Amino acid sequence: MKVTQIKEYAELLHNIDMDNVLSSLVCIKLEVMKLTLDGESFHSTVFAIQLVIGVSTICIVILIAPSLFPPNSSVLHKWPFKAGKNESVTRRFVFHGTALAALRAQAASISHVQYPTSVEAVAALIWSCAIEAISKVTNKGPKQASIFAVPVNLRTRMRQVLPKSSMGNLVWFAFAQHMPDAKLEFPCIVDCIRKVFAKVDNDFIEGIKGKEGYAKVSECLKEYTELLHNIDMDNCLLLTSLRKAGISEIDFGWGKPSWYYFCNPGFQNLVFLMDTRSGDGIEALVSLSGQAMAIFERDPKLLVFASVDPSPL
Repeated sequence: MKVTQIKEYAELLHNIDMDNVLSSLVCIKLEVMKLTLDGESFHSTVFAIQLVIGVSTICIVILIAPSLFPPNSSVLHKWPFKAGKNESVTRRFVFHGTALAALRAQAASISHVQYPTSVEAVAALIWSCAIEAISKVTNKGPKQASIFAVPVNLRTRMRQVLPKSSMGNLVWFAFAQHMPDAKLEFPCIVDCIRKVFAKVDNDFIEGIKGKEGYAKVSECLKEYTELLHNIDMDNCLLLTSLRKAGISEIDFGWGKPSWYYFCNPGFQNLVFLMDTRSGDGIEALVSLSGQAMAIFERDPKLLVFASVDPSPL
């Protein structure tokens, strides 16, 4: 996003009658989200708007991403993962602090991952339960290859420390694959997710930087294309995490939000992870086909740790 665009949105908000500000904020959020993908960029944009309306005092937006990863339009044409819109049902599953700790402890005790993160543990449980539900609906059986696509925040995996207010889509998609001959069980999935995350390290990031990194990016996209070519798209899930993105700290002048929610524009097999209001748990917004969701939301393996749509307040 350009600085001029941020200024335009901010000035627009500054001149809005406060009686109409809520609906206007929704419009601004939708426009901003078209231009930014990662949570840090979204937060920096909102922080800039807060500055103009007098809520914040300091905001220095740094457009650093293009200097690290120069834009290349040819890369977009090679991108293999095409999400399509279909009728879907979204349910909210909340992993409270104590349940999340128990899930991580179980993951550590039965997998090869000694200290699984909250995201790894929740993602693994959702993946295993979702694919099992989808396989029952499609009647293709559990022995189907599946893919779990996860945007990885490059900021936290680089040795180079970037300012928190730096702008740009500093994300890379990691693809975890479950093979048909492997057991679709929780510990196996935890191991799989940890391994694919570990591949996106500083050495990998250095390899895709600059114009010299185009060759490496093209090589990865070719590999992903071949991977997805043999996978039924019904068995592909996309997960994105907005935890620790600072959204609960946003203040436009009437206080910080008690709760926030992200709407799915109509995509199936999509998972959003967010912080709970208390900050020690995870809220998962899961979107599946109606038939798959009817099975997924009743899975006892899931319900041991997750509550279905409890009050957010």
